[in-house]
Amino acid sequence: MHPMKSANFVFNPLKFTSLVVFISILVIPEFCPAQYRGVRFKHEGIGTVIEGGAYIPFELYKGAGGFNAVVGMHFSEQYYGGLTIGLDGFETDIFVPIGLDFRYFLMDEAFTPFLSFDGGYAANIDNMSSSMLFYQGSVGLRFFMNQVFAIIPSTGYRGMHPLSAVAGEIGSAPFGIWELRLGFSF
Repeated sequence: MHPMKSANFVFNPLKFTSLVVFISILVIPEFCPAQYRGVRFKHEGIGTVIEGGAYIPFELYKGAGGFNAVVGMHFSEQYYGGLTIGLDGFETDIFVPIGLDFRYFLMDEAFTPFLSFDGGYAANIDNMSSSMLFYQGSVGLRFFMNQVFAIIPSTGYRGMHPLSAVAGEIGSAPFGIWELRLGFSF
């Protein structure tokens, strides 16, 4: 018998990731140090966001997910924008998305909700003719653990438009997926 299986339990890493994101939304505010509540946080200069995610529903997108890094600039207490690059994996295809990421933070507090939009080009590593244009709108929460480092759970809808569909080829339809993300900013 497989070491991660029993008669009643099968370990699923994607369901585990969604559980971690959900629990972090509920629990992390309690662990934010009290001395950082109500103080000013990093909102100037260069900032980096590193995120990983899983596509849902898990039954449909088995083993699919992505990882991306955003390097950008805090334009004010509420606005952040930058260049994003990453890896997105589906069952047989691996894409390298390159695009722009914009975030709007509702407050300058230890715990703040935000809205995010990113979009760009996703190159298929194996077959450039099946590359895509993508866009994603997300909502999330930013939990500062100190004045610079933050944990960022979020969820969003990602639209994918194969370039063959943009060119009008038959059989290449745009599609959309939901994604759960967990990230860090510094």
